Amino acid sequence: MEKEILIGVQLGNLTFTFKTDYAGSNIKVATKAIRDILSNDSASLRALGSQKFVQIMKAPEPIPLTSVKRHAGKAETSLVTRKLQETLIPKGYFTNARTTGDVNTELKKETGISFTSRKVSQALGGLFKKGVLSRVGSKGGFQYVQQ
Repeated sequence: MEKEILIGVQLGNLTFTFKTDYAGSNIKVATKAIRDILSNDSASLRALGSQKFVQIMKAPEPIPLTSVKRHAGKAETSLVTRKLQETLIPKGYFTNARTTGDVNTELKKETGISFTSRKVSQALGGLFKKGVLSRVGSKGGFQYVQQ
């Protein structure tokens, strides 16, 4: 295979992953292998603690690629929010109004982690919606301050 992609299929508590090319030429083979594993090794899988595969095996149906859905970046926004709440807010950093860029720079200093401006902005917006921070200015130029 030239360029490969990794596909993950979650069934109950089990996740099966396999590599394929961009055309998906081996998807049928991989999904057949997953079904074979589920039907042939049910006792072993049950012993590992997977209780839901029995329900899956009763009504086998095609596994659409769209069922493997990811919300990219959500974890990063949560991490930024947590770092803001653990480091900057308790120190009174938002006593003065701060821009997203100011906050991003300070987070880098405090945590050593570089975050994208977009994720910092999303986290600040979330804290504003929760009433933790106030917002001044207009869209594209908001500044955040502690209430």
